[in-house]
Parts: sequence; structure tokens; C-alpha cells
Amino acid sequence: MVVALVLSLSLAFSSAHPNQVICEHLKENECAFAVSSASRRCVLEKTEQDGYQCKTSDVSVDKISNHIETYACLGACGLERKTVGISSDAFLESSSLEKICSPGCSNNCPNIVDLFTNLASGEGTSLSDLCEQSANPHRKAAEISSSEAALGPASSDGDAEGKPHRKMEEVLSPDAAPGPNAGLEMHTLEIQVEAPSPSPSA
Repeated sequence: MVVALVLSLSLAFSSAHPNQVICEHLKENECAFAVSSASRRCVLEKTEQDGYQCKTSDVSVDKISNHIETYACLGACGLERKTVGISSDAFLESSSLEKICSPGCSNNCPNIVDLFTNLASGEGTSLSDLCEQSANPHRKAAEISSSEAALGPASSDGDAEGKPHRKMEEVLSPDAAPGPNAGLEMHTLEIQVEAPSPSPSA
């Protein structure tokens, strides 16, 4: 009788345990940056019906499981609760990168730090290097100015009028390859205008 009671209480506790995170069971405002009980990152995806669905990704996480990110960390790291997919776009925005590198985020939100550390590694750099560049904007601006001076006039690729942007590795590296128009000489076209003949006197 006692054994049966203990067993029933154990089953009731395990079924109602709040830390069993299953991505497909999470709501829209719980999915992004969550980690399942199997240590897989949850990802929010848009459906064909213009809705959202939480799914389990193939991205594994070390030493973190059963985790739904807190509003405190999302605010400290400058992230949105309804973020779709997993992307490194935050690295391209200086304000977003500053938030991720801030002490409030980097010292208190290991789940987010782990995510962006791996994203930076996938881009061929490190989060610490990106944070150092973010903390020294004057040095970064000097590197970009020096690079532009070495390349000469900017090419038509990557301007701000709807054309493709430069890749992140090109923006971060001062050794970016010159554009297709770099080094071309400018030629002045001379046009001779014939002076009008004087009108006959009356």
C-alpha cells in the first residue's frame, strides 16, 4: 500500500515537472532562445498560414537544458522574444552587438553567450574579438578609413541604394579585396564647341 502510494506520487510529480522543455509544446513567446530537455535549441518558424510554430533544431548545447530564456536576459542582451530562426545578424548592428557584449548580458546570461559564441565561430571569428571591436569604435573607424584610402574610389557594389551589402567578413577585415572598379583611371572627355558666327549688320 505504501509502495503504491509512493509510486503514484512519483509519477504525478514527473508528469507535472515544469522543467521538461519540449520545443513543440512551447508557445510563441517562449520558443526563441529556449533549450529543450534534450539540450537542443528551440527555433521559432513561420508557417504557411502566417502563424508561428516552435520546433526542435539540430543545434546541440553543452551543459544547458530545460531552459526558457528570461525576460531579464532578453532585455539585457537586446533580443526579442519572437525572434524567428537562429541568425548572426545581430553582429552587423553595432547597437545589438553592444548589448550582447554588455556586462549585464555577458555576465548573467550564459545561454545567450553560448549561442552567440558559436555563431561567431561559424563566421570565422570570436565573440570576444567582436566585443573588443565594438568597445573601440574609433579604432575600427580608423581601420575602415585606412582600408578605403588604400582601395581608392568605392565600387558600385554594396552601396546603400538597394544593392547587395558587403559580407560581414569584408566589413570586419581591413584587408578586404578591392572592388571591380578600384584602380581604374578617370578620363576627361574634351568637347569642342564652335562659336556662333556674328549676325549680319542691318
